[in-house]
Amino acid sequence: MAFAYRNLSSRWAGRDSALEAWKKVHALMVEGARGGEADKEAQALEQYYFFRAEMEAALTDVYRCENRLRYMMGISASDGRLIRPADEPTTARIAFDWQQALVEALSRSAELRKQKWFIKQKELELVAAKNLVLPRLDLVGRWRFLGMGEDLINQNYDPYNADNSDPLVGTDAYSTLFSGKFQEWQAGAQFLMPLGFRRELATVRHHQLQLARERARLQDEELEVSHALVEAVRNVDTNFALTQTNFNRRVAAERQVEAVQAAYNADLVTLDQLLDAQRRRAEAESSYHRSLVDYNRSISQLHFRKGSLLEYNGVFLAEGPWPGKAYFDAHRRARQRDASIYLDYGHSRPGVFSRGAITQNFESVGADARATQLPPRDPATRETPGPTAPAFPARPAPELLPSPPPAGVGPASR
Repeated sequence: MAFAYRNLSSRWAGRDSALEAWKKVHALMVEGARGGEADKEAQALEQYYFFRAEMEAALTDVYRCENRLRYMMGISASDGRLIRPADEPTTARIAFDWQQALVEALSRSAELRKQKWFIKQKELELVAAKNLVLPRLDLVGRWRFLGMGEDLINQNYDPYNADNSDPLVGTDAYSTLFSGKFQEWQAGAQFLMPLGFRRELATVRHHQLQLARERARLQDEELEVSHALVEAVRNVDTNFALTQTNFNRRVAAERQVEAVQAAYNADLVTLDQLLDAQRRRAEAESSYHRSLVDYNRSISQLHFRKGSLLEYNGVFLAEGPWPGKAYFDAHRRARQRDASIYLDYGHSRPGVFSRGAITQNFESVGADARATQLPPRDPATRETPGPTAPAFPARPAPELLPSPPPAGVGPASR
């Protein structure tokens, strides 16, 4: 949107300058004076229609960008208003600390954190597979009541009585069971150890290969993140240098138009030189605004690569309180863990790589992580080598949209 409006402004200014040049040549042609030849009048008219076509294309691009923005915002395509940017793109140089940016990119990346949790899962699976190789010794015990009788259950409710001549007559098993006369217990140890460990070792090797694969995948993803961050930093520096160069080109083109205009008024240069200078001024202004917008986009792209894009736009995520049942369950599970006995029977223990949620406060990360605005360079102090770029003045955008001149032999002013 910002470049579309700036491009329209530059094409509009080029059309106005071409219109003024044509008016002057056309007046000389009507008077029959020198400089009003038919070829010069036609050349000035062609310049005017060239800038008019560029302005109409730029106006269409403004409407297209505005419609695309409305679609992204989820609002109607047209409501009688035209959306335009409220602020200007920044022209200050933004510098980022590379080490801090790399640390943020590696720690805030959702893909890397997901892969690290997956590696954690594979490490735990490997520990479980190694535990299967260990010999197994179980302590077993049993204590139970026995019941016997003539029937399973009857209406007499008589338990088994060995003192009777016929102890099973009229008895039922449930009554004997609940009488508690027949009890037994058993205690022992059970030791299991497979010979050769062929299946267990194959399982361990399988999990080791899976863990190695996931760790290699994590290294590839970290390498990709670092290279993407390098590319983003390079784009910031390159676009800022292009912005400086195109601004100097814009200033030089403006001075050239003023000089050629004065020389043309003094009848020292031809009309085609003036028209060429006006066209190059419009192209220089459009190139400057394009590089300025690209510079601001590269800054946001760098924040995206290092995971601070939400903070850069003032967006923070927060989690509200949990339901009361969740706190009750957590307290109950904590009491169950306190009452148990911890047995560390694993071969190894995976290292800790996460200690909770990462902070989202960009200001608390550190002074090195904040983007700092560098002061203007002063070649006299020799503190920062390199050329000094002039300040970037903002050209005011047109208040009204341009209207094409009426159809006819020659163009008309706005």
